[in-house]
Amino acid sequence: MHNALRDDAIKIYLTKDGSIYFRNQKVQAEGLSQQIRDSFEGGAERKVYLAADARARYGDVEAVLDEVRASGIRNLALLAESR
Repeated sequence: MHNALRDDAIKIYLTKDGSIYFRNQKVQAEGLSQQIRDSFEGGAERKVYLAADARARYGDVEAVLDEVRASGIRNLALLAESR
């Protein structure tokens, strides 16, 4: 997905320990929806790219997905790495 490489792409990373990174900044799940809205109001594509560690807990992934939905975005791409 070449748009995931854009500087203004809305990328969220979820690590195995439950840490959430919005672009390159560590954030809490609460308030993530507002940061997403601020990004697409600033001209970013209305799509979220989510990269979750395979060992992340389902509950942590679900919390991020809830925040994405709360932002009004329905277009979500899951990013995967090949080994």
